[in-house]
Amino acid sequence: MSYFTFRKLTPEDSLFPELFKLRYRVYIEEWKFEKPEDHPGGIERNIYDDHAVHLAAILNKEPSVIGTSRLVLDSPHGFPIEENMEITADTSNIPRNKICEISRLCVRGDYSRRRDDKALNGDDSTGSAKEDPKLVNQRREENDIVTGIFKCIAKESRIHGITHWYVGMARGLNVLLKRRGINFEEAGPEIDYHGLRRPYFGPIEKILAKSKLFLDIYTGKTDFPYDENSL
Repeated sequence: MSYFTFRKLTPEDSLFPELFKLRYRVYIEEWKFEKPEDHPGGIERNIYDDHAVHLAAILNKEPSVIGTSRLVLDSPHGFPIEENMEITADTSNIPRNKICEISRLCVRGDYSRRRDDKALNGDDSTGSAKEDPKLVNQRREENDIVTGIFKCIAKESRIHGITHWYVGMARGLNVLLKRRGINFEEAGPEIDYHGLRRPYFGPIEKILAKSKLFLDIYTGKTDFPYDENSL
């Protein structure tokens, strides 16, 4: 049995509004990164969302969105990382339409009690979280949410002709991605932005060079069909 489906969501999809409700739940209610009054209606959304590819981890039994990320594409608004962080890496020789920013990567709190998923929100602890024993067997069978979302990221980047990734992330997430063979290069200093975050930038094939799994999806050697429920 597979617990999750991973795929792109578009405004025509009935689950599309759940992306922004999940982001509100994680960023405002669970992690209190922003003020509720700045996000009326219980959604977290901004000007970059109309210029982004939205990805989701969907819990099959409900169904509902329990994880998400977006690929912010080039637009007149630029990239949020360039507005909120100091970029010291030289990106001037890369066409803007070949760059995207990976952002808003988050997992619903009741599905992010494992150390790997907590790292998404800046938890750098090395201890394991205590879980309800009733969930242990389910955890063993669950697909890795972060891995599934990153497969979508690799696939959509290929589809859109993207060659370089931006991402701003906490140390914990950087460690988590390195364990999967995803190696970003630092692109600026660490700052306090929703917790300590650092910007990263680089060519996708170099970032994924140590991960055959993701590199093969990005280069098209293998597919990640969205109509399948398993990793």
